[in-house]
Amino acid sequence: MITEEDERPIGVAHRESIGKDSPSTTVEVTTDDVAAGVRAIGVQPGDIVMFHSSLKSMGHVVGGPNAVIDGFLQAVSTEGTVAVPTLWWNGSQDVSDWDYDTSPSYPGLITETFRQRPDSIRSNNPTHSVSAIGKRAAELTADHGKWGLRPCLYGDAAFAEASPWERLYLWNAHYCFLGVDFTYNTQAHHCQCVLLEWALQQAPPEKRGDLEASISRWDTIVEYYRESQSGSGRTVEFLWPGFSFKEMGSTWRVWVLCASVPLATPPSAASAPGIWSTLYWRH
Repeated sequence: MITEEDERPIGVAHRESIGKDSPSTTVEVTTDDVAAGVRAIGVQPGDIVMFHSSLKSMGHVVGGPNAVIDGFLQAVSTEGTVAVPTLWWNGSQDVSDWDYDTSPSYPGLITETFRQRPDSIRSNNPTHSVSAIGKRAAELTADHGKWGLRPCLYGDAAFAEASPWERLYLWNAHYCFLGVDFTYNTQAHHCQCVLLEWALQQAPPEKRGDLEASISRWDTIVEYYRESQSGSGRTVEFLWPGFSFKEMGSTWRVWVLCASVPLATPPSAASAPGIWSTLYWRH
């Protein structure tokens, strides 16, 4: 079932129309309004943008989900690229049923509409696929999980070196949230997996195998969803261990967390209209 990620109101650049017979105010948003809002946070023609979204947060969007998508495309021009998360697996399906051409996207109506557009290209991953439109769409979505696998709850291919999530980081993409907050930051799982991979590499070779074996993997996330959907109330714990390198002869101690932490937010974002926000990856 397609659901919206959030239902809180958002103040994008917009028009307000007040009905003659009603004191209520209707927020009306157009493609041009969306494009203006995207540009206001620093997105330029030729840029690469990934965005999470909630259509309900925007008031009345003239043209519906396609108007939002067209606004982002207008902001980056034909030289840019726009992407959205088109995640399919939510714990209730058999991953063998995954079909990147037909499996629906669950994080909101905008993402499902985006996926179905004829100019959209989707990466091939059942849990964390990305769809993109634009000049570098094919490059962004190519070979998801074909190489550079990383330890991950959702399968080691989800946030591999060969993945859209890695390329968004390497290409310094804008990472935007439209009507949703950082709790919807899927890129945080990429950070998590990169840190976990790095932590394992720092461990002494003789201890690496045992440490990796202690990490929660696919069977744990499947169990988590099964218990959540059953209503049993049983808690499934995720093991993202704290690697105590001091105990292994090193002064480093790294906790691998599942968190949404902005690496750097540009000053311009603070003054952008409404609650538009952007996450800039710098390296």
